[in-house]
Amino acid sequence: MNLLVEIFNFYDRILSGLPTNAQFFIALLLILLICWSFYAIFAHGHWIFIVIFIILFPGAWPALKSIGTITWAVLKFLFVRIRINI
Repeated sequence: MNLLVEIFNFYDRILSGLPTNAQFFIALLLILLICWSFYAIFAHGHWIFIVIFIILFPGAWPALKSIGTITWAVLKFLFVRIRINI
């Protein structure tokens, strides 16, 4: 999680010079891109490979939980940034 904090700090440093409206739209765009990527995985049938990977490899479930936790933390971070800028 230390790497995630460094990424969040980098994001804040990069966007600190922009106006709040731009920060709002960039955070919103990133949320939409994350949601679109999940939609693309499920819409194009690639979810089958994810399910097979989880079933066949016992270490896949903890890895998937970690990816989910990190994705949720990123989404919460972006939602907080949007709420601050509203």
